[in-house]
Amino acid sequence: MWATILSGLCFCGWASGLVILTWGTRRVLRAADLEPADTNETPRVSVIVAARDEAAAISPAIESLLALDCPDLEVVAVDDRSGDGTGQLLDELARRDPRLRVLHVTELPGGWLGKTHALAAGAAHATGEWLLFTDADVIFERGSVRRAVGYARLRRIDHLALAPRIHAPTPGLRLVLPAFALSFGLALRPWRGCGIGAFNLVRRGAYEASGGLAAVALRVDDDIALGALLSRCGCRQALVDGRGLAAVPWYPDLPALFRGLEKNAFAAFGYRAVPCLAAASAVAFFALWPWTVFVPVGGAPSAGLAAAALAVSLFLGVAAARRLAFAPAWGLGLTAGLLALAAITLNSLVRTLVAGGVRWRDTFYPLAELRSAARGTGKGFRRTTTGP
Repeated sequence: MWATILSGLCFCGWASGLVILTWGTRRVLRAADLEPADTNETPRVSVIVAARDEAAAISPAIESLLALDCPDLEVVAVDDRSGDGTGQLLDELARRDPRLRVLHVTELPGGWLGKTHALAAGAAHATGEWLLFTDADVIFERGSVRRAVGYARLRRIDHLALAPRIHAPTPGLRLVLPAFALSFGLALRPWRGCGIGAFNLVRRGAYEASGGLAAVALRVDDDIALGALLSRCGCRQALVDGRGLAAVPWYPDLPALFRGLEKNAFAAFGYRAVPCLAAASAVAFFALWPWTVFVPVGGAPSAGLAAAALAVSLFLGVAAARRLAFAPAWGLGLTAGLLALAAITLNSLVRTLVAGGVRWRDTFYPLAELRSAARGTGKGFRRTTTGP
């Protein structure tokens, strides 16, 4: 009986996921939905890029921004205490194009993460009616920003997020990314309003009225936190499937993904251990239990429900792989991808608790201050910095 109950629970979970994602993805805009705006009516747009030790990627990204067809464009690049020549590369690019302004941050003030401070500093110096927050490794298609701004103005949208195409150069990444995409969609329901670091386009008035990045200064998930802040303030939001409009490499391989998400995974649960453990356990259960169809644990009813759960899960995995522009076969490895996500979550939990905080880009942020910020009551923090 217990096996049948577990199989039924597993099937209901996967079936619910199928319904939620099918309904939600219909609300996601496609690139074709963003009709090009009239060039003469496009307002001033300020693109804000925060960069720390991004010498390997910054030049192509900035050049793609300067190639945008926005008639009134400025790019504000913030060099956040880089030690690898990022600042010098930005200065050289700025000498060639006056639309690029470069700010150099030499010290991190109290109460801020490095990235949120850099983006906030860029926003404070920006002069555009629209602010586009982006990362230092995103490559933009020439008409992407003008089309996004035109659509947002036409539909009176305050915040438009765009999910770029993700380049996954290794098999490990292609195995994990479909699972990540499904988990991201089910956990955050991004079609209801969600920030995405590669492309957060915000009307300046809405940004300032919400309190802006100062209100999420200690959130390592600054992009998602900004989107949630704008939602709470009643802003109209939209999400775009941005394949063909922007692309990002994200992480170079699976080990880098593990290291990169050390700071994010536990943060997604407000640095609360019990919900984090429960989520990792649930992910492992829904990944593994459908395969009990091949193990005689509960007779025909249990096997039938497990088989149905397995079919739905693989269907969703293949659909996610196709949406990521991967070969559909990568979606068949959904189980391995989900188990890797569970391991990433537990790794983040353990490392954060053992260290007593998060180390990000050579700066240590104490756990107590991060927890306080996650509850919306953070006032500041004591930090230690190593490296350049």
